[in-house]
Amino acid sequence: MIRGDGNPFDPPRSLTREVRDGAPDLPFEDFEIIRSSNYLSMRIRLERCHDRAHGYIRGTIGNAHTSFRDPFVFLIHSNVDRLFAMWQYEDPASRLDPATVYGDDPGNPLWYVRRLLPWDGSGRTRPWVRPELERLVKDYQHTSIVNPPQYDTLQPVGDGPLTAYQLNELRNALDGAVALHAALPHSHDH
Repeated sequence: MIRGDGNPFDPPRSLTREVRDGAPDLPFEDFEIIRSSNYLSMRIRLERCHDRAHGYIRGTIGNAHTSFRDPFVFLIHSNVDRLFAMWQYEDPASRLDPATVYGDDPGNPLWYVRRLLPWDGSGRTRPWVRPELERLVKDYQHTSIVNPPQYDTLQPVGDGPLTAYQLNELRNALDGAVALHAALPHSHDH
């Protein structure tokens, strides 16, 4: 359905949901995704669960061309982000590092250096066409993509070298050190 000004990204006037009875039959449990040994195996498991969730709800969200018209899509995709962050915290030394987070993907080497659409401004998706013209070129190694938000589920879930609590403490200490350094007079200032 296309609304008023003809932009398919505008909210629809109506949407449908045809939720099946019972709980969704997902091919993997959360812990199986989180404990995947490398990015490729984690991504395959996560994508299979993601796709099954869209198919479970069906209707507007079950169609790749209309799914983002249904607000429930943000619940599914927020969970994808949460599970990815939990996988990263299983081995934060390598999975929070933009240079190593994706490991080797022999099927599609260096896919992660491609620019992200529509944020790079190359498409015609709002707000990247008149009048807004906002742009920020990012690839999959950009720190805003690699470093996950803080989720309440980032508790210690495995044998990673640092727990979420320790990482949070480290972040607070680093923030404090940076603020202290900025506040202190430096010899070149005199």
